[in-house]
Amino acid sequence: MDCARIAKKLCGQVYADTSDLDVRQLGSRGPAVPIFCLGGQAAIENGTEAQARSVFKAAIDAGVRYIDTANIYGPSQERLGKFFVDVDEDLFVATKSAERTKSNFLMEIETSVEVLGRIPDVAHIHSVTKGEASQIVQPGGALEGALQAKAEGLCHHIGLTSHDSPDDMCQIIRRCDDIDIVMVALNPADTRFAEELIPLCNERGIGVVAMKVMARGLLVRPTGPGVKTASEAMRFALSCPGVDAAVVGISYPEEVKELAEVCEDFEPMEWPEARDLVQGTAPYAQELMFYRSEIRDWETPPDMRPSPDWYAE
Repeated sequence: MDCARIAKKLCGQVYADTSDLDVRQLGSRGPAVPIFCLGGQAAIENGTEAQARSVFKAAIDAGVRYIDTANIYGPSQERLGKFFVDVDEDLFVATKSAERTKSNFLMEIETSVEVLGRIPDVAHIHSVTKGEASQIVQPGGALEGALQAKAEGLCHHIGLTSHDSPDDMCQIIRRCDDIDIVMVALNPADTRFAEELIPLCNERGIGVVAMKVMARGLLVRPTGPGVKTASEAMRFALSCPGVDAAVVGISYPEEVKELAEVCEDFEPMEWPEARDLVQGTAPYAQELMFYRSEIRDWETPPDMRPSPDWYAE
């Protein structure tokens, strides 16, 4: 057993040693990882296996060391399991389960371990939505499954993800001290998690990873107001106070290069520029709420923009 290598991986030094991307620590309990992370949807799930491999290889070559996937992402885990065999670099791998019972959550994580061919670094309770906090934390719920998975060595960290419910995320975190990492939607058209959830995570030492950074490309509109480039969207997410890294689904290898350049010697976005992006995307913000159909059924759609106080802070 290489004890020195294990120690370097736990603190994240092993990722920094092999990447030119800027590195940040995932809260107080997670390792330091490169700030640009590869999402397991887009080409990894939906393209051909050859296309998926080309995107994966481009990301690894660019210094990406955090790979995100999920049981529900079609062939994503199976493909990544094959790709991992050919990679010499250490990788931080996150997977997710949207199951809400202890037994089903455990079964999915066990499947992930088998298909990925490795123990995931973090197992997320996936897509926490409006009104689900009590169900998740109740006896026999998904949180018990996550705690048992960690205790049995099926994952190293426990996480939560959400696209639309900061309130439920806050409820779970306040009732459980074992959440290590969260992944939440964050872009100029949707900053709801930045007001309460992200500061709460920072207070408790929980790592924060942004997702839906470009809302599957729908956010970026080169000829209109708001976000004109993928680089702007990436800089916005990574400039939000308390965000440690950003997961992006990539469709083509060329996209990797653009985002990797942003994440080398990263320059945070000044708040006036961030404010202008939020205001510019406001007219089409509701169009981007595609990822949870339940939101469109609410009687009063939530305001995705921050309060005036958020700008001042």
